[in-house]
Amino acid sequence: MGHSGARGRQASDVTKAISKRFKMKDLGSPDICLGIKVQHNRKARTVTMSQEHYLRNVLESFGMADCKPVGTPLCTGYVDKPADKEEPLPDVPFRELLGSLLYAATMTRPDISAAVSILSRRMQHFGMDHWKAAKHLLRYIKGTLSYTIKYAATGDTGNGSTADGVLSAYSDASFASDVDTRRSRTGFVVFCSTGPVSWNSKLQATVATASADAEYMALAATAQELMFLRQLQAELTGAVLCEPTLVHTDNQPAQRVAEHAASRMRHILVKYHYIRECVDTKRIVLSYLATEHMIADLLTKILPRPKTAQFCTMLFDQRPLPGCQPRARPHSGRSPRPSTPRQDL
Repeated sequence: MGHSGARGRQASDVTKAISKRFKMKDLGSPDICLGIKVQHNRKARTVTMSQEHYLRNVLESFGMADCKPVGTPLCTGYVDKPADKEEPLPDVPFRELLGSLLYAATMTRPDISAAVSILSRRMQHFGMDHWKAAKHLLRYIKGTLSYTIKYAATGDTGNGSTADGVLSAYSDASFASDVDTRRSRTGFVVFCSTGPVSWNSKLQATVATASADAEYMALAATAQELMFLRQLQAELTGAVLCEPTLVHTDNQPAQRVAEHAASRMRHILVKYHYIRECVDTKRIVLSYLATEHMIADLLTKILPRPKTAQFCTMLFDQRPLPGCQPRARPHSGRSPRPSTPRQDL
C-alpha cells in the first residue's frame, strides 16, 4: 500500500502504526506500482497517478495502437442490447479486453467506468456490436492517455473545498436506463485533497418506480461508501471527524425525503433509508446542484462530447469543483468544535 502525509513525521507515524499490526517493508517513494505510475512532487506538494503506460500496452495488445481517437467512451446515447443467444460467440477477445479495461476504470479512470460497466454485462454472451463498442472505447482511451489524477496538499489548489483531507461527494442516477430490466444506474464520485478517491457506476439492484426513487437509492449507495471512507480516515489520522461530509445531488425531491421522512417512500427497501440516518446524525449534509454541473452524471450514462470533456476537466485537470465551499478539516481531540453545516440549496 502507499500513503503520504502533509509532513514527514505524519507519514512516518502512519508507517509505524501499520508496521505494528502487519509485517511490512518500506520501499520508499514509489515509481510504478501495479501498472500505475506515481509521481511525488515534494516542492509542489502533489501526488499524481496515471496509467498511460499500462493503457498503451492494452492498445498495442489488441491492435489499436494506431487507431483514430474519438471524444466519448461509447457512442452518445448508446443502447446496450443483448446478443442473439442462438448465434455463436464471435471469435474476438472481448472478455480479455474488458478485463484489462476494468482494472483501469477501477484505479485511475473514472471517466470510463460507465462504459466498462455497461459492456461488462455482456461478458457471458456478446455479439459483434458489443465488440465494436469495446473498440470504440479503445479509440476514446487513445485520445485521453494523458489523463492523470492529481492530489494536492493544503494551499491554493483552485479546486474548491477538497484540500487537506476533506471529503466531498457527488451522487446521481439515470432513471430506468437499462433496456432489459428497466433498472436505473447509480453513479457517484468522492473527492479528497483535490482529486477523486472513490467512484462507482453500477446498475441498481431493484427497479425504481420514479426518478426520485432512483436518486434516493443512489444517495444511499454514496452514503455507504462515505461512511467507510470516514472511518478509514479517522483510523489512519487519529482525528475526530467534526464536520459532516458534503454530498451533492441534482434531485430535490430525493433530497427532501432524505432530510425529512415522507410516507410516499414506504415502498423503498429498508436498506436505502440509510441515507436518512446519516443525515439525521449529521454525518452527511446534502446540497442541491443543477444537473448541468453534476459530475456524477458521467458515471450514469454516455454523455455528448462537450459534457464528457467538461466533467473530465474537473476529474483530471483540477478545475474548480461546482458547489464547493471552504469547510473545516478534521481535527484531533476529545471534544469536537460545534459547527453548523452549510447547505447551498
